[in-house]
Amino acid sequence: MFQLARFGAALIAALPIRWALALGRSVGRLARRLDGTGRRRAEAQLVEHLGVDAGEARRLSVGVYENAGMIAAEIAHLPRLAQRLDDYVTLPDEDLRMLQAAGEEGRGVIFVTGHVGNWELLAQRVARAGFDAVTLARGAPNPYLGAWIVERRAQGGLATINRGDPRAARDMLSAMKRGALLGVLLDQDTKVPSIHVPFFGAPASTPVAAAELAMRRKAPIVTGFIRRREGGVGHEVRLERYAPPEDGEKADRVERVTADLTARIEAAVRASPTEWVWFHARWKR
Repeated sequence: MFQLARFGAALIAALPIRWALALGRSVGRLARRLDGTGRRRAEAQLVEHLGVDAGEARRLSVGVYENAGMIAAEIAHLPRLAQRLDDYVTLPDEDLRMLQAAGEEGRGVIFVTGHVGNWELLAQRVARAGFDAVTLARGAPNPYLGAWIVERRAQGGLATINRGDPRAARDMLSAMKRGALLGVLLDQDTKVPSIHVPFFGAPASTPVAAAELAMRRKAPIVTGFIRRREGGVGHEVRLERYAPPEDGEKADRVERVTADLTARIEAAVRASPTEWVWFHARWKR
């Protein structure tokens, strides 16, 4: 299966990007048909949490799977996209200056995002801007595919810390101490220290690593999201600094920060619902 995926990636990488994206959309639609469990979960969660009717949920779920297919096509295309990444993924100068100023404080930067848009290209674009960038990621179910994705990240100057690795906490602290930018995605229910905060009006188990590490290091927090351009080719990135509360007990502050960051992810999803992974069991616990 992995070798087949590598062959498919090589085929996609040889195509012009518009053709590759069109193929990715088609593969996404096929995946939706085959993934009955994910499709039904996506549609049910769209109805329950986004508040749309069943017909609209079906329409949106098609877009969700198409977007997943386009993300896969762009990851396969990364060696070629890297040559023009600044144009393919635009990052406003004022946002870049803000991120640079946060980094110059010398305590590292907690960069919070979610599985919105092509989060892999978001990380690549930030690394391309000259930052020492590290992403905290969950290991892929297929170790060969996971290693391939880690290799793709590394080619763009982005290091990966596997959150399941026993050395993960030490590696995160090491990255922060040297002033790196640590990317953390907070929008999935994973087996890490978490608390429940509102997400689309319902309690969702959410990792507390970003809030706790920011408090421990007194490090700045920046949120960033990527959105596909009208027409489907290329992306736009927007960044914003977050000012955490300075009063209250530590546990209360961790909860407030985690809830605030989750609210920003929700706002990004609401702005472009088909660019989020609605097939993920976000509210399973």
